[in-house]
Amino acid sequence: MSFLNDHKVHCVSWQVQYKDKIETHYKSNNFKAEDIKDNQTSELIERNFIQNFFDITLPNYHTSPYRKEIKNGINCLTIRRKSVVELTFLSYFQALESLVLAYKRQNGIEFILDKVRFGRLRSKLEETIKKELPLLKKERGKIYNKINELNRLSFKESAMLFLDQHSIEIGDTWPLFDDKKNNTTGLTTIRNVLIHGDLLPSDQLINIAIASEHLRTILIRCIFSLLGWELSKTKFSKKFIFERHHLFNPKVKNKAIYELNSYFK
Repeated sequence: MSFLNDHKVHCVSWQVQYKDKIETHYKSNNFKAEDIKDNQTSELIERNFIQNFFDITLPNYHTSPYRKEIKNGINCLTIRRKSVVELTFLSYFQALESLVLAYKRQNGIEFILDKVRFGRLRSKLEETIKKELPLLKKERGKIYNKINELNRLSFKESAMLFLDQHSIEIGDTWPLFDDKKNNTTGLTTIRNVLIHGDLLPSDQLINIAIASEHLRTILIRCIFSLLGWELSKTKFSKKFIFERHHLFNPKVKNKAIYELNSYFK
């Protein structure tokens, strides 16, 4: 179209029909998360709760050890929906990671072993690696650089501890982590693919957008929980989401998961 019009033409999507098949292609840099937003959840709580909400949550916010992370999460939620799908997804995930990291630091579980014990273990590992790879100095160096990662609690374990402690429900959302038993690609794997620059085909953008909406829901629930507001008084409770949010319809969710799984195989 740009060629035929002799100037740049922007479109969110285009559709091609041939024989008995129809294909829809979405343009990444113009297809945004807000393009699939659900008006049922455009407001997070009913208006009659607003005064009570501020009475309860503002004191909690000002005294919360998560204050900085809550503010960051709110900024991501209110700004990124106007961005492209992939960037919106990564922004939500970064906000979730910040909350989990803050939790680890507050509870002293960022590292598995203390510096002294891990230092001794590191020395033993380096000795073994050098013994096994005496002639591969460059390769040894690359492995040495990865050793410190062994002492960090995994994001999966950290996130599950955080979610459990704050009673944050995620059983109805797109799984946060891979589920090999049910052949499900988790939100974390999607994040890893996007953050490393893998360019997904246009026919997967709608599925990433749906996954992004589920990630948004998890982040919203985290913030409500940390602010001390009952999820049942929001439009993101398990009951409300299931009844009103079309992207949480099992058929819609499972179809998106299936299509994304098929791509990642």
